[in-house]
Amino acid sequence: MKQWCKIFDEKFKNQIAIVDENDLEITYGELYQACFLLHNKIKESLGLKRRSVLLYLNPDADFVISFFAILMAGHTPFLVTMDLKNELESLSQHFDSVLTKSSYYDYLSKFIALDKLDIVEFEKEKGELSSYKDFVFDENQAMFNSHSSGSTGVPKLIPGTLKKFLKTTRGKTISQMVSSNDFVFSLAPFNHAYGFLVGVFIPFYYGSRIRIKNNGFSFQDICNASVINETTLVVSTPPVFKYLVEYMDTLPKNFFEKCRYFISSAAKLDENIIEKFKEYFNLKIFEIYGSTEGLIVGTRDTSQTLNWKIEEEIEWKVEATQELLIKTHLRPNQEEEIWFSTGDLVNILDESKGIFELSGRLESFIKVKGVKVYVHEIEQSLKQLPLIKEVVVIKHPAEEESIAFIVPTEEGDPKKIERTIREFCSQKVASSRIPNIIKILSEIPRNKTGKVVLSDLKKLI
Repeated sequence: MKQWCKIFDEKFKNQIAIVDENDLEITYGELYQACFLLHNKIKESLGLKRRSVLLYLNPDADFVISFFAILMAGHTPFLVTMDLKNELESLSQHFDSVLTKSSYYDYLSKFIALDKLDIVEFEKEKGELSSYKDFVFDENQAMFNSHSSGSTGVPKLIPGTLKKFLKTTRGKTISQMVSSNDFVFSLAPFNHAYGFLVGVFIPFYYGSRIRIKNNGFSFQDICNASVINETTLVVSTPPVFKYLVEYMDTLPKNFFEKCRYFISSAAKLDENIIEKFKEYFNLKIFEIYGSTEGLIVGTRDTSQTLNWKIEEEIEWKVEATQELLIKTHLRPNQEEEIWFSTGDLVNILDESKGIFELSGRLESFIKVKGVKVYVHEIEQSLKQLPLIKEVVVIKHPAEEESIAFIVPTEEGDPKKIERTIREFCSQKVASSRIPNIIKILSEIPRNKTGKVVLSDLKKLI
C-alpha cells in the first residue's frame, strides 16, 4: 500500500498530511498509527472474510482514517451521502457493519440494526508509532462501493477498483498538476468518487497536505480558513464558485495568491461564473468531466479553452448517435476493460487530440418537424434573455415536448413572467428552440455537488 498512499510510507511519517477545521495538524505517521489501531478493532469485529463497511461520517480525519483502516483489515468501504434516511434501511443488505460517530448513533439506530453500528473517534495517540507493515492490497479488488445516484435519484451501487484509481492518478494531466509541495483545500464531498479521488487519494499518492472542512462549507468557512494563503490547489464543486462569485467584492483580489488552480467537477460550470471568477481573481479553473464508473474521462483548462480534451490514457470511440463510449473496469477482478456508455453526446472537434464539446445527453432531444433539437440548445438560447437568471430544460417524460424550468431575475406573477418570456422568445429565439412548457421556480433543485436533481423537477410536471 505504501506504493500508492504515503500514509504507509515511513519516509513521510513526519510530514503534515491533514490540517483539520480546528487547525489541528496531523502527520502521515499519526494517520498511520490511527489507521493501524482501528484496523485491529475492525479485524476483531468482522473477522477475515471480506465484508462491506458503510462509512456514515463527515469528510474529516475520521473518514480518512476509517477508509484506509477498512482496507488494511481486508474489507471494503461503502460510501454514501449523509442525506440518506429511509434508504439506509433498504441498503442494509449491501453492508455488514457501519462506522460512525457517537453523535449519529441514536439517529442511525432508527434505520439500522444496533449490532451493525460501531463508533470511531480520532484522537492523537501519544508515544511511539506502531512499526510499519507493508500491507498488500490487490488492485483488482473493489477499493470501495459507492451509492451513487447523481442527478437521477436512482441509486447505483458502483464499485471502484484500485486499478482504476491508479490509472487516473498516474495519468499525464494529474501527474503534471499535483506534487508533494502542494497544499490542497478539499471542499468536495468524500463520499463522492470525484471528491475522494481528487481531494484525498491523489494528494496522498503524491504526499501533499490537505485541508479538510468538516460537514459542508459556507462562504465564511472559506474566508476564515487560516491556511487559505498557503493553499495551492482547491478541489471544489460548482456551488463553491457560485458562493465566491456572489461575495467576491468583499475579498481582496490576491486572496488566493499562492493558488495555482481551482479544480471543479460533478456538474458543468456556468460560463458566466467562469468568466467572472477569472476576471476578478485571475485564477485558472481546471474542470473535470467524468463519472463514478469512468472517473476522470476528460478535462479542460478554462483559462485557455471551453472545449474538453479526453485524457491520453482513456480509450474512446463515438457511436453513430454521437454518444461517447470509453473503456473502463466496471467490476472487481475484471482483468480487461470493457466499453461503457457514458450517455453523453459529443461533437468531436479534433479526433487526433481528443478535443470535443459536450452537446447533451443521449435521451435529451425532441423532434421538431422531424428535426432533432437538443435540450442543451434550447437552454443556451434561453440564457441569452436578460430576464432569466437560471434555466434547466428537460424532455417531457411522456410527450415529444420540451419543458423549461426558469428562475427569473425578478420576482413576480408567474403567468406574467411566462408571457414576457414568450414575447422575448418570439423576437430573439428560433421557433424550434422555444420551449413547449415553461415552469417558473424560485430556485432550481440541486444536490450538494451542484447537480440538478432531475427527479425533483419531474415531480413538478
